[in-house]
Amino acid sequence: MYAITPSTEHTTYDFWAVARDFAIDDESVSEYLHQSNRTVVMQDVTALNILEQVIASEPDKYQELSINIDTGGLAARRLIARMVDAGTVGAPR
Repeated sequence: MYAITPSTEHTTYDFWAVARDFAIDDESVSEYLHQSNRTVVMQDVTALNILEQVIASEPDKYQELSINIDTGGLAARRLIARMVDAGTVGAPR
């Protein structure tokens, strides 16, 4: 499980967990999985930190470039923005 959860306008919680049904009594497997997954997650954290710096340096009303894979996320953001504008959901903190 990997859940990136916004906290504030400029911070994010990064939750992750691994479950398994094999070698459950083998601590070396637990440690290997922990370190392997932590390595991957920390690569994401590094990328997200760089992305936050890039976004912070963009001028006001900067036009975001999106590609087809972004369609779902863009649609969700537009829906939330409409809900905020309509007063049906609280504005983000």
